Amino acid sequence: MPNTGVIFMKNNLSYQTTKRSLTDKEAELLIREIRSLPGIIAYTKKDLKRFKEVWVAEIEGKFIGVVVNKDFWQDWTEVKILFVKEEYRDQGIGLDLFKTALNSIKERKRNLYVVSRNPIVVKWMKDEKIPLLKIYQLPIAIRLNIIKKSLNLQRIFEYLRKALILRNKHKWVYGVKRYPNAQSLL
Repeated sequence: MPNTGVIFMKNNLSYQTTKRSLTDKEAELLIREIRSLPGIIAYTKKDLKRFKEVWVAEIEGKFIGVVVNKDFWQDWTEVKILFVKEEYRDQGIGLDLFKTALNSIKERKRNLYVVSRNPIVVKWMKDEKIPLLKIYQLPIAIRLNIIKKSLNLQRIFEYLRKALILRNKHKWVYGVKRYPNAQSLL
């Protein structure tokens, strides 16, 4: 069931975020777009439709972007996908979606995990005072989650394809923020 989120007004642009599942058409668009981006590993339509913490940005009902949070372990949530259609980038929509994801995690008393190699997202992590860690500094729950994700054959092939074809000069950056109210077990 859709949850009306927030209406944003920026640079003569009015858009709304709504918490709801992706439609088939939106999931298919996202799959196509993600395949061309070097910093996001692909998902299947089934994966995208299964996510529960999805915030969609729209202008008059037209999809312009999305942020997806994914809970794992007992108390961790990853900002899994952050995407804005190319023609709507550089207008603050991505930052609004990012902050929506962070606020949702904090309100739900979860710990935050973000991994990105997009320099803009890394800047936002720094601006939000999210500690940046090396992979060996990550909490065990996050390292186990990374291992679990790495065992997916489709993800392995997609990672290799992107590493060979879409070469990205930026390294993965890991952001972790523990919130005082979250019940961290690992």
